Amino acid sequence: MAGQRALEPGKLVHGYYRIEKTLGEGGFGVTYLVTDTRDGRRYAMKEFFPDKMAFRDPKSDIVLPKKEYTDSFNRFRQQFLDEARLIYKYRDHPGIIDVHKLFSGNNTAYYVMGYLDGGDLKSKIKSNGGTLPWNFLRPVLEQIVSALALIHRDGVTHCDISPDNIFVLNNGSAKLIDFGAAKSSLGSQNNEVFLKRGFAPPEQTRANGNIGPWSDIYALAVTIYYAYTGKMPPTSVDRQIDDRTVWPSQMGIPLPSDNWEYALRRAMAMRVEDRYHTVQEFWRDLAGPPPGSGLVLEGVQGHCRGTRIPVNGTVVFGRDPAKCTVVFPPTAPGVSSRHVCVWNENGGLYAMDLNSTYGTWLGNNKMKPGLCYSLRPDDTLFFGANQMLRVARAEADSTRTGYKKFTTQII
Repeated sequence: MAGQRALEPGKLVHGYYRIEKTLGEGGFGVTYLVTDTRDGRRYAMKEFFPDKMAFRDPKSDIVLPKKEYTDSFNRFRQQFLDEARLIYKYRDHPGIIDVHKLFSGNNTAYYVMGYLDGGDLKSKIKSNGGTLPWNFLRPVLEQIVSALALIHRDGVTHCDISPDNIFVLNNGSAKLIDFGAAKSSLGSQNNEVFLKRGFAPPEQTRANGNIGPWSDIYALAVTIYYAYTGKMPPTSVDRQIDDRTVWPSQMGIPLPSDNWEYALRRAMAMRVEDRYHTVQEFWRDLAGPPPGSGLVLEGVQGHCRGTRIPVNGTVVFGRDPAKCTVVFPPTAPGVSSRHVCVWNENGGLYAMDLNSTYGTWLGNNKMKPGLCYSLRPDDTLFFGANQMLRVARAEADSTRTGYKKFTTQII
């Protein structure tokens, strides 16, 4: 009855997604690299395939549930579809994997995602000798915190934060992946099925546990502990009996800041009421003021030259007066209608190219459209024929002679 689990390279799914290779296999699915034969673009495609509940008919490629698991197979297939719909809802956030298409076939379900060029945090830890420095972890986790803050505001809990569900792209940006265990108003899932040993908080080990943002905060804190120290703390089950957690300071590992371990300990508290209840509060205590705190944009050359632009929310640069905060003349060479945006989130400054025609450069590197880039003092943004902005400290106006204070649209 049992046969090969993954589809073979060359197979077509849904008529035009050609399997190139298997990217990974988990307990509930297989992920493939596929090519859309209509336009040649590459994607990642996830197939629902619970290996303990089902098998594949080698002649037809149909996925069939084992008789004793028929009801469970159908229930989890529906949850797989719910996962895809949930991710699709957040497709515009740069820190969350984007879903392009969802469909059924072969008696199972599939969803097609953007192909990510890089590796998960678990592989990054391994390739770096078992630990990662804080100057690498901080900008990566900053983006994950932003993604978690978004889904938590919607009443969604990821429930599976771990190094293998944080994907780091080769350009340094990061995405939160695998929402298969997420809990929301869509319905509840079985905690035990999705329990990830070591990272799960105590409430996820109990039926009807009090699960919420604090549960993701615990798992994120364990992820940080593991990535920074190279060691796993005792499981939450063991800690409830006899907490023998050895903290980084007790290992003799230098701490990034005075408050860093306090924040980690509080986030990993056994009782929900002793933990942080918002990921933003945890991150502020752990990371301190972001490197982008108190930053403004200064026009160095081009249309904004001599202007200081504070970024209190989102500032959109482009030619469309209906959609942009800083509006360029219709004749501005190389500037798209909506070209690039810069925003402040939790005190940090970020930028994203808005699929502009000719692109945006951060320093000497061309930004990939739709990806989030963290800005630091003295970074430069260049776009159009001669538009350049510099990231600067928000000093008092009196100390920055020659710069006008931005008050409204620049036209």
